[in-house]
Amino acid sequence: MSKFQRFLIIACGLLVLGQSFWLWQSTGRRWFTQYYRADLDPANTPRTALDATLEAAGFYDAGGTPEQTDFQFRLGLVPSGFGKQMLSVVSLGGLGLLPAAIASWPRKATSPKP
Repeated sequence: MSKFQRFLIIACGLLVLGQSFWLWQSTGRRWFTQYYRADLDPANTPRTALDATLEAAGFYDAGGTPEQTDFQFRLGLVPSGFGKQMLSVVSLGGLGLLPAAIASWPRKATSPKP
């Protein structure tokens, strides 16, 4: 492998790492990856008979505003689980740096055979 090829592989690996940090910065700089979950959205939860009973008993504040929850995608530094939560700066940047690390590994100088 020539020096130019090694340089190109290392540069591409560093670019992938830089892009993953840029995406992390753009999505809110969280430690763990977050996805939108419709089942946690209060607007999507159906009312049950228990809700009606608790509201009649005065446990629900009718005049209050619902709690604001962040439901946007956030790329994290580290994965937050398995499946699609494995997407993170570590997994994206690590995959980019793996070929760069292999390319930058020192090689033995071999002499040509006669």
